[in-house]
Amino acid sequence: MIVGLLEDPADLLSSAAPEEPASTEGGRDRVFRAEGSITLVCGEASLTLHADGRVVTRGVNVVSVASEQQRIQGAVVRIN
Repeated sequence: MIVGLLEDPADLLSSAAPEEPASTEGGRDRVFRAEGSITLVCGEASLTLHADGRVVTRGVNVVSVASEQQRIQGAVVRIN
C-alpha cells in the first residue's frame, strides 16, 4: 500500500510567493523569484539568471538585435 498526498504545484509556488502580486493587471507579465537561480531551457538553448547577478545565455546561434541603439557595458567586455 502506498500512501501519499497529491499537491497542486501552483499551491506550492503560491506559498513561497512574494508579498507583491506575481502578475500585472491583465495577467500579461509574470514575476518569478528564486534564491539560487532560474533557468529556461528549450532544446539546445538556455538562459540562466543567478541570484548574484550573473546572466548566462547559451545557444548554438545567439542573435542580439536592436532596432535602435544597442549598448554593451561592463567593467571588462571580452569578445571571443
